[in-house]
Amino acid sequence: MEPKDQTNNEEPERQTRFRNFGEGKSPHPLALEALQLVESHARALELGPAPGLRDAKAIVEQFQALDLVDAEPTVSEKIAALPPETGAKIRFYNQRFDQFVPEPGVYDFVHAYNSLPFSGPYFDEIIGKIITSLRPGGVLSMTIWTPTHAWNNASDADRFSFKSREQITLLLKDFRIHKMELDERVRTIGDKPSFLFSAYEIIAVKIDPENN
Repeated sequence: MEPKDQTNNEEPERQTRFRNFGEGKSPHPLALEALQLVESHARALELGPAPGLRDAKAIVEQFQALDLVDAEPTVSEKIAALPPETGAKIRFYNQRFDQFVPEPGVYDFVHAYNSLPFSGPYFDEIIGKIITSLRPGGVLSMTIWTPTHAWNNASDADRFSFKSREQITLLLKDFRIHKMELDERVRTIGDKPSFLFSAYEIIAVKIDPENN
């Protein structure tokens, strides 16, 4: 999304809705369920916390440090509005997911709610980096759109990514899958036509070869 035009005192309605989306809402149940499995609470990563830091606020409470990655620059404004002691634990990388290069084996928890499907052709590359960045025993929670999602069409092939259950299982071959639950329902966003939303909600724990 483009930054706000400083010459215009009124934000476009669409941009205002985006910036306020998720504001005041409780964390997604997927994030809360996954956090219950985390054993070490040193460092966490969330991909796509924009716009309202809905899950990030819950995650940062449980960790010594939280890294956030999002191409949306207004995330920094939301972080600045947090209590100083909370904001001090957060590092924000204003980048696309494919540009972010995490260190290997540093995260105890990685979360990506409804954000990875927007990585399009970079999906497999990004998942590979996420898997490498998790320490053994680390927890991964994410949503991945399925091929039956309404937006799965040829014209959007370079914008979105869709994976079958079998493909996801293969990607997570080094994980113990705690949950892979299909969320399929008709959704409406703003004044746009309703559409079929189809995604897997996933929680997985990276296998520790020494304790397997």
